Amino acid sequence: MCPPDAGAVPPWRDPPEMLRGRSRSCGTAPTLVVLRGCISRPLKLVFCVCAFFVSGLGWGPSDGLLADDFDAAYQAGTAAKKEGRHEEAIAHLKKALALQPQHLETMTQLGAVLGWTKRYDEATEIYARALALSPRDIELRLGAARVKAWKGDFDDARRDFMAILEDDPAQLDARVMLARLSAWQKKYDAAEAEYHRILAAAAEGSEARLQSLIGLGDLRVWQEQPSQAREYYRQAQAMMPQSPEIREKLRQVEELSLWRVDTGYSYSTFSGQSRSDWHEGYTQIGYAITGKTRASLRYENDHRFDLSDEWIEGGVEHRFLDPFNAYARFGGAPDADFLPEWKTATGGTFRFWNGEKILGPSLLTFDYRHARYREGAADSFAPGLEQYVTRRFSASARWLRTINLSGETTDGWLARATWLPWDDITIHAGMAESKESLAPTAYTLSRKIPAHAWFAGVLWDISRRTSVRADYTREELEKSWSRNSIHLGLTVRF
Repeated sequence: MCPPDAGAVPPWRDPPEMLRGRSRSCGTAPTLVVLRGCISRPLKLVFCVCAFFVSGLGWGPSDGLLADDFDAAYQAGTAAKKEGRHEEAIAHLKKALALQPQHLETMTQLGAVLGWTKRYDEATEIYARALALSPRDIELRLGAARVKAWKGDFDDARRDFMAILEDDPAQLDARVMLARLSAWQKKYDAAEAEYHRILAAAAEGSEARLQSLIGLGDLRVWQEQPSQAREYYRQAQAMMPQSPEIREKLRQVEELSLWRVDTGYSYSTFSGQSRSDWHEGYTQIGYAITGKTRASLRYENDHRFDLSDEWIEGGVEHRFLDPFNAYARFGGAPDADFLPEWKTATGGTFRFWNGEKILGPSLLTFDYRHARYREGAADSFAPGLEQYVTRRFSASARWLRTINLSGETTDGWLARATWLPWDDITIHAGMAESKESLAPTAYTLSRKIPAHAWFAGVLWDISRRTSVRADYTREELEKSWSRNSIHLGLTVRF
């Protein structure tokens, strides 16, 4: 019989496990599933004795059968994981782990697939259990650090990978993840250099070589260089032809968009003063010349103050270094009534801090514009700061300084918050105060009364190729009119 500390149940008592149809065993002794009802206790006792002798003959569940069940669940889980059937893999691997709770390889496989499906807390718990059993296991430490990286804890993950390299300088998998961290933090040059160092050191057919090729392909996608991305992915596919991940990346790179068309319409109404409604429409075409340079051409048709102006503008944007990009635009309005006769604009962003665990990256922003109206010239300066609090939330502020048509210098401010509740939804909201309008015209660049504005909007990425947006702005001039504006926009990439 089972020893008392193994949890044996006296044969004349029905345990809860029996009522639920589950078995309970100790060694090779079977659990007695006794029918409730009118069977007397003596008969139950006789039945128990017979069952004991049956178990001695080897009839009933055995360690061998349990081992077979574990092997079957483990093999099914790893096969499903390899083929990309993640939910099925999780179910099989959890079953295997229930049969052998201290099997480290099962924990490694399960933690990885849980991380892939963004169940970061579950994955972290699995790796913590495994590392408690084997604290120096490199594969487990790699897996736990990868989950931190996928979760967005970049600094903690980088420290863990560096610690692994201190213990094993030849550990290329850790170097692959360090390169990915650099790429995710938009340090593209550093990531590319690391990937090429790995390729120089990795053996043919190794996992580190495969992941470096995929990583370089990802870099080229983010830099909008589809032909180079395709070449890296094809090299990776030659190493692993059946990989669904690589097939999907190749499919996506074929759909990578070099062209982009933005079009939209705005409608404004006024209250507090008799003014005609505003109607404004635009279309802008952009093209990625290289992974670092993009050009655009924009056309607007604006109807305000019972007048109509057309606007044509060209621009270019270029990323000089990983943390710095800049833009320049020039446009004009033939026979302008309320828009500038011509205007030039330049600005950019500079990431001066990559962020830590508590706060994300910090960026300096700058925008300068010079506009020539029939009535004279106006200049505006808008230096600012943008702070990412998390990967999904950022806040920014700008100082608005304008030298208006009268030569007077005015100051104002603008604050904005941006939130990504889901990967395909972006929401923003903000407010501003300035003597100049958020939609400046020749008629608003000399006023003395400050205006207050509130704005909000949402952007929805319907697919990789299509996005829609909606924005609302309310602008109030003290002791005068108020303007309510609605904007709808569509973006198509091809």
